[in-house]
Amino acid sequence: MFGIGMTELIVIMIVAIIVLGPQRLPEAVKQLARIFREVKSTVDDVKQSVVSEIEDIKKLPDESQKKSKDSFEEEFEKEITKPKYTEDYQPKREKISFSKKQTQEEKINEG
Repeated sequence: MFGIGMTELIVIMIVAIIVLGPQRLPEAVKQLARIFREVKSTVDDVKQSVVSEIEDIKKLPDESQKKSKDSFEEEFEKEITKPKYTEDYQPKREKISFSKKQTQEEKINEG
């Protein structure tokens, strides 16, 4: 069980009894069991959904699988080979000025 031998399990139980005490130990074991059940049910749900998706994919005709695979590969190739920038591409550069800019209100008041 998880690579834990009988002696390690006994040591863990003794340490748990010492740390938690006999009053809190049963409640701690119940909480631990509840956590394990929740994790197991979640894993089972995920496993079931993955298996159902795989079965749905297997039910598809072979041609549609091949077409979808081919279209995916074509789109991937287009995306990879598409140039990021054209040759005449010039990035926008902001002009930085340290002079005081007029606000919209000042422009209205002047005009």
